[in-house]
Amino acid sequence: MFSVISVKSEKKLPSNFQRCTHSDVGFNECLRVAMEDAIKKLAKGNKQLHIPPLEPIYIPSATIKEGSGAVHVVQKYTDLKIHGISSSTITKVVTAHRKDKIEIIANVTAPQYVLDANYDFDGQLLVFPIVGVGKSKITLFNVRSDWTFSGEYDMKNNQPFLTIKTFQVSLNPDKVNYVFENLFNGNEALSNQIHTVLNENWKDVFEDVKQGYEELIGTVCKSVANQIFTKIPANKIFL
Repeated sequence: MFSVISVKSEKKLPSNFQRCTHSDVGFNECLRVAMEDAIKKLAKGNKQLHIPPLEPIYIPSATIKEGSGAVHVVQKYTDLKIHGISSSTITKVVTAHRKDKIEIIANVTAPQYVLDANYDFDGQLLVFPIVGVGKSKITLFNVRSDWTFSGEYDMKNNQPFLTIKTFQVSLNPDKVNYVFENLFNGNEALSNQIHTVLNENWKDVFEDVKQGYEELIGTVCKSVANQIFTKIPANKIFL
């Protein structure tokens, strides 16, 4: 938050990060390149900015609410690792910039996102019960995504800082594959049946609960962005 920013806490943008000039006619393209490059550079994190690795992103625990259609189960995950964000390609960036606000829309693609975690389920999928505790792996293939985020500028110690207020992510994969170990306490026949239903109906299943995954990734992206913007004056990022 801006209230805790002081001159002593100001940091510099790493020298190998690209900066872009607002007044440049190529600002959007510059920002596209800079964002994609920054994501790749942050794959292993950044100690200077106290940013943890993006490959994988680690989340201690997460809960995905049940859907209103096919999925009537609250998905509880622990030790969640999201792989693939650092392999994202940003194909287009559009910005709307005013004196005190900025909005950015980025079109993003990725070969795949993989979510590895421990899961705990007790609910219903379509007309089938689904119960289990164990390891899980959810793979999203050929993901097309829009990242829409907005921020507000505020002056602190005569320096402009940007805080990202909203960060929305859409996820549109070509396919999703689900693997949940130890469903029904290891009952292989029931587990195979549920996996067949899950993966043959992946689109209905994912569409019903994807908002939870979108909010999860959006929250992480917002946090990473603010680790940068609330520590480095905006005029040292945007020229």
